[in-house]
Amino acid sequence: MDKDFFKVVMGGSIINLLLNVLLDYKLAEIGSSVSWLITEIYITSAFIILLETKGIKIVDFKFYSRFITGVVKSREI
Repeated sequence: MDKDFFKVVMGGSIINLLLNVLLDYKLAEIGSSVSWLITEIYITSAFIILLETKGIKIVDFKFYSRFITGVVKSREI
Protein backbone atom coordinates (compact mmCIF):
# COMPACT_ATOMS: atom_id res chain seq x y z
CA MET A 1 0.00 0.00 0.00
CA ASP A 2 2.88 2.41 0.71
CA LYS A 3 4.03 2.25 -2.90
CA ASP A 4 0.52 3.00 -4.13
CA PHE A 5 0.21 6.00 -1.81
CA PHE A 6 3.62 7.22 -2.91
CA LYS A 7 2.56 7.00 -6.57
CA VAL A 8 -0.59 9.03 -5.92
CA VAL A 9 1.26 11.72 -3.98
CA MET A 10 4.09 11.84 -6.54
CA GLY A 11 1.53 12.16 -9.35
CA GLY A 12 -0.14 15.01 -7.46
CA SER A 13 3.20 16.73 -6.99
CA ILE A 14 4.00 16.51 -10.69
CA ILE A 15 0.54 17.78 -11.65
CA ASN A 16 0.85 20.67 -9.20
CA LEU A 17 4.30 21.62 -10.47
CA LEU A 18 3.19 21.60 -14.11
CA LEU A 19 0.00 23.53 -13.41
CA ASN A 20 1.90 26.09 -11.34
CA VAL A 21 4.34 26.68 -14.17
CA LEU A 22 1.51 27.06 -16.69
CA LEU A 23 -1.02 29.03 -14.63
CA ASP A 24 1.19 31.25 -12.47
CA TYR A 25 2.64 32.98 -15.48
CA LYS A 26 -0.73 34.29 -16.64
CA LEU A 27 -2.90 34.32 -13.53
CA ALA A 28 -0.41 34.86 -10.65
CA GLU A 29 -1.97 33.99 -7.27
CA ILE A 30 -5.29 32.95 -8.82
CA GLY A 31 -3.40 30.46 -11.02
CA SER A 32 -1.65 29.07 -7.97
CA SER A 33 -4.99 28.64 -6.20
CA VAL A 34 -6.53 26.88 -9.20
CA SER A 35 -3.47 24.64 -9.44
CA TRP A 36 -3.75 23.71 -5.77
CA LEU A 37 -7.49 23.00 -6.08
CA ILE A 38 -7.08 20.75 -9.14
CA THR A 39 -4.24 18.88 -7.45
CA GLU A 40 -6.24 18.30 -4.26
CA ILE A 41 -9.23 17.04 -6.26
CA TYR A 42 -6.92 14.64 -8.11
CA ILE A 43 -5.28 13.33 -4.92
CA THR A 44 -8.58 12.87 -3.08
CA SER A 45 -10.20 11.12 -6.06
CA ALA A 46 -7.16 8.91 -6.62
CA PHE A 47 -7.07 7.87 -2.95
CA ILE A 48 -10.78 7.03 -2.96
CA ILE A 49 -10.41 4.96 -6.14
CA LEU A 50 -7.27 3.25 -4.79
CA LEU A 51 -8.88 2.32 -1.50
CA GLU A 52 -12.09 1.15 -3.18
CA THR A 53 -10.09 -1.16 -5.47
CA LYS A 54 -8.31 -2.56 -2.38
CA GLY A 55 -11.69 -3.34 -0.80
CA ILE A 56 -11.69 -0.51 1.75
CA LYS A 57 -14.99 1.36 1.61
CA ILE A 58 -14.65 5.09 2.11
CA VAL A 59 -17.94 6.24 0.60
CA ASP A 60 -21.10 4.15 0.86
CA PHE A 61 -22.54 4.69 -2.61
CA LYS A 62 -25.59 2.55 -1.79
CA PHE A 63 -26.57 4.96 0.98
CA TYR A 64 -26.38 7.96 -1.31
CA SER A 65 -28.20 6.23 -4.16
CA ARG A 66 -31.09 5.45 -1.78
CA PHE A 67 -31.07 9.07 -0.59
CA ILE A 68 -31.11 10.45 -4.15
CA THR A 69 -33.85 8.02 -5.19
CA GLY A 70 -35.91 9.11 -2.19
CA VAL A 71 -35.51 12.78 -3.06
CA VAL A 72 -36.53 12.18 -6.66
CA LYS A 73 -39.58 10.15 -5.63
CA SER A 74 -40.67 12.78 -3.09
CA ARG A 75 -40.66 15.46 -5.80
CA GLU A 76 -42.88 13.37 -8.08
CA ILE A 77 -45.75 13.48 -5.58
